[in-house]
Amino acid sequence: MVRLGPSASNKQPWRLVLSADGKVCHFYIEHTPNYSSKLGYDMQLLDIGIAMCQFELSCQELKIKGQWVRKDPNIKLPNVNYEYMITWVVN
Repeated sequence: MVRLGPSASNKQPWRLVLSADGKVCHFYIEHTPNYSSKLGYDMQLLDIGIAMCQFELSCQELKIKGQWVRKDPNIKLPNVNYEYMITWVVN
């Protein structure tokens, strides 16, 4: 549902990394430099919130219980525009 979900900027800047066992999902944002600088805030942070909401609502619908945690897995990132945001862990 995250892939199909909307985003405020219509850029879908989120990137997700799912663990091999499917019980942990790390959320990253791929920043577009200067994308929303004239707005006074980073619109892409709103986008990651939309992705998180779509993800959690889908998990609830599927009866998958979990929680959000800050647990950076220190994965080697493709470039400097990627930033770790949060992780979903299945209970």
